[in-house]
Amino acid sequence: MAGVCLLAWCLASRGAQHAVVAGVWDYETPSLKLEAPRNDLALMGDLLGDHDGVGSLTVLENPTKAELVSAFEAVAAEVAADDTFLFYFSGHGARIIDKFGPDPGDEAQGKYPDLDDEALLPADADLTPPETYLLDDALGDLIARLPTPRVNCIIDTCYSGDILKAPRLGPPKGATLASGARRPGASRPQDVLDDATDFALLLAAAPHNEVVHELRIPVAGRLLPVSGLTYSIYRHAGRMEGSTYRQLSYAARSDHDEWALPWSPVLEGPTRRLDEPTGRRRAAPAAARPLPP
Repeated sequence: MAGVCLLAWCLASRGAQHAVVAGVWDYETPSLKLEAPRNDLALMGDLLGDHDGVGSLTVLENPTKAELVSAFEAVAAEVAADDTFLFYFSGHGARIIDKFGPDPGDEAQGKYPDLDDEALLPADADLTPPETYLLDDALGDLIARLPTPRVNCIIDTCYSGDILKAPRLGPPKGATLASGARRPGASRPQDVLDDATDFALLLAAAPHNEVVHELRIPVAGRLLPVSGLTYSIYRHAGRMEGSTYRQLSYAARSDHDEWALPWSPVLEGPTRRLDEPTGRRRAAPAAARPLPP
């Protein structure tokens, strides 16, 4: 379920580079099952495995909430102050009224006030009890426990932010909660990280109020399920050597415009970090290689 290899998609630094990369498609709740995250995980693993940097990569296939928390805790025990950490998640995202978790109502009182908790849905998420979600409060706490401020997150879910000629939409990647329909609110993409955005970068699939669908792209005579943000990163990360996070986010937005998708990625975090490099690759550009089977 987890492995260690060389890490590519992080800020180049003097320290080691670590990542936790998670994809959830085989949910215990049948109505939540997805297809794209399995391929998203393969694409990210292909990118992250090609670099000559030093560090660890933990790959989680259909992790439970406990397994996600455990992975963060294990990395926190290894990471040093000069190291870089990347968290990637593809699966369902959700927004829920802020009356759950250890501190109900905190969203309206924090540095970035809004009306809702944002959440990632692990494999064992149940739509009825929000305690099974990974709430933004919990994710922010896990990130805050890391000894390094060099934290980068890619969240390819709803509510987070030329090869592809005619994408087709698959199922949405946002869960319909038992508590009812989405409510209008003031939450923003960075809310999934809560106060951690004082130091962490977040590249989100869409703003808080936009639904993200899986894509179906034509590959070798078949339609391959992928997520738009992940596929765009795969296309550009290899051929944009030395590019910054801001430049990569612009490239991803351009892709979404070209593909006429009704959502667009967003980049959030401290202004001083938006122009940091994403890292260097010495392998062939991703766009020049076939997609993983």
